[in-house]
Amino acid sequence: MHNRPFLGMVLLCLSLSCIGQVEPGERVRLKGYVIGGVGVLDNLGYTNPLLDIGGGLELNTSQIFATSQFTFSLSHKLETQDGHSRNAEMASYKKFGGFLLGAGTKYSQLTTSQWAKSSWRPFVGLGYEGESYRLQGRYVVPSFDVQNRLGGALAVFDYRANRHIGTELRWGVYRFKDTRVPGVFYVQPAEKHYGAETDLAFKYFF
Repeated sequence: MHNRPFLGMVLLCLSLSCIGQVEPGERVRLKGYVIGGVGVLDNLGYTNPLLDIGGGLELNTSQIFATSQFTFSLSHKLETQDGHSRNAEMASYKKFGGFLLGAGTKYSQLTTSQWAKSSWRPFVGLGYEGESYRLQGRYVVPSFDVQNRLGGALAVFDYRANRHIGTELRWGVYRFKDTRVPGVFYVQPAEKHYGAETDLAFKYFF
């Protein structure tokens, strides 16, 4: 199991390298959007609901699909009753007909009135792209999260109602351990917990 971080990094690099596979003269569709949504976290240490606002870019060709999304979230921790987070997520998929195969990563920085922490969580994924929708299944690699070892499965469903309006639904199930502070020794092993995430967001494409 010690090679899991290295395997995740290899898969991430291989996926991101497909961005260079754009054929000369090929049509490249680049779309920017703004996004706003609401989320509910079950047993993940936050008060509900969470509110998100941000923006992103989608790159689509006959061979690849890539996306970058940046959001600001009002995410209040239970122990402090306040907090906000800044999030950056990037993913790149190779297309095989309508099927998608790739990887990505999400970086989050959480700040409260008492403390701050950050996390980096790469993922591998597969999916399918239809005429007006896209379905992704992701596995979040736990070995990169040194504080909670959070990992699990996340499903992402995107639907485009028309040229400008779209929705995004996320549902995830995760396993994690009690928070570990770097440099602090714990005699007892961390207790494992389970939690779930549900997010609904609306997008406006330019």
